[in-house]
Amino acid sequence: LASSAKFSTAQRCFVAIDWYLAEVFNGGHDQFFGNSTGIVWSDAIKGFELLGENEFADVLKEAGKRLGASPSRERSVREQQLISSGAKF
Repeated sequence: LASSAKFSTAQRCFVAIDWYLAEVFNGGHDQFFGNSTGIVWSDAIKGFELLGENEFADVLKEAGKRLGASPSRERSVREQQLISSGAKF
């Protein structure tokens, strides 16, 4: 997160959307949240909303809720959330 501080919100959102789509279309939400790229979930939601792509934002919000709460920014914690929640995507 510290390395992204030099970028604008729009730039962070664009990159987050790109990572989200790449991961989900390759291996689903399990892959997105289980990989390090899952840290960008909130920026991806914000980006989809800024673009008016509310359906994508809603899908990602629902996926996050299935982890039992807000997905952690820590990968190891997100991995545990995936396991303990038994989330089905």
